[in-house]
Amino acid sequence: MPEGLPAARAHENYWVTTLEWVRPADTTPEARAVQLASFRAMTGEQRLAMAIEMTDEACRVTLAGIAHRQPGLGPSELPAELARLLQR
Repeated sequence: MPEGLPAARAHENYWVTTLEWVRPADTTPEARAVQLASFRAMTGEQRLAMAIEMTDEACRVTLAGIAHRQPGLGPSELPAELARLLQR
């Protein structure tokens, strides 16, 4: 377990606790406080939608990277290569 991680991992507010522990290096404390307040104000449905959007975007970026690095792959082959990378 990383040093400094709160012992409250099993706590019902695990994700909020974890969000407080992880501080982006390029974000001021004031901006981070605003960001955390907005996350806390979200419903579970909104957080899930955000997670799905971020996952979809990560897949799109990864697929673009695969296509760039392996120009010989056709569009129909890219999802299989993404799946192969994710299984590592």
